[in-house]
Amino acid sequence: MGKGSARTLKHWLDLGYSDTDAEKMRLSRTPGTFEYFNIFKKLGVAESKQARIDFQANRAVTLKNMIRKYGDVEGNIKWDIYKQKQAHTNSFEYKQERYGWDIEKYEAYNKKRGRAGEENQNFGSSYYERWVEKYGKDKADEMNDTLTTKKRNFGTANGNFGRDFTVVHRERMSKSAIARVVRQGTYTSYNKSSIPIIEAYGSENGYEFKHAENGGEYHVPNTMFMVDGYDIENNVVIEFDEVHHKLEKNIIKDKQRQDQIGIELKCKFIRMNKSLEVRIFDYSN
Repeated sequence: MGKGSARTLKHWLDLGYSDTDAEKMRLSRTPGTFEYFNIFKKLGVAESKQARIDFQANRAVTLKNMIRKYGDVEGNIKWDIYKQKQAHTNSFEYKQERYGWDIEKYEAYNKKRGRAGEENQNFGSSYYERWVEKYGKDKADEMNDTLTTKKRNFGTANGNFGRDFTVVHRERMSKSAIARVVRQGTYTSYNKSSIPIIEAYGSENGYEFKHAENGGEYHVPNTMFMVDGYDIENNVVIEFDEVHHKLEKNIIKDKQRQDQIGIELKCKFIRMNKSLEVRIFDYSN
């Protein structure tokens, strides 16, 4: 493992930290956590709590944030769409039709959903973790592999083949996907074969990349993008390009995405592939 392994729980346990303290040290490298502000950024307890609140507030789905991000007109439109969707998916009729709930289960669900923090039934969990708890790890792995395969089907084999998505619908899907990735952390779809390559490059060049197997992929603030690897201290992004990135339509999209990320972070941006071809772009100026 490269230097990135220094951010794993095992590293801190091997150094002699207790389970609790090791977890705190691991979280100290995850932007947005109390430990990140308190340990990594060296802020006081009160400042760290406030910084965490501000971090979460800036990413919450609120009218204020949508207007800040998209402007008054588009922000209000997106907020109305979000409210309508939430009202529909949280209605008794929707839960009854899709899941077969009765009114007692619906009321119990609403009671739990209203609880804050760790009292909420979904606090800190992902669909994978819930499957493990309900069916056991072997079955959960099987279900996760099946889900991943379905998501990756191409052409007519894909469940969405031929669907004509509107611009608004595509934006909603994209935002929903990012929210899910951020929420689920390491339990997301990613290219496992890219991890050793990213780790090796980081080790050889003095970088400690946060990635899918090391704290979860980094969500770039004020964008809808996750990056394959991000060194927080050195402000360096690394992206691993699979074969489909060579298609002309993807080259254009990748460049637009790269520019948006680079300008937002003012970072060094590295692109590489399994042939170990490396391209470096500097957005620091």
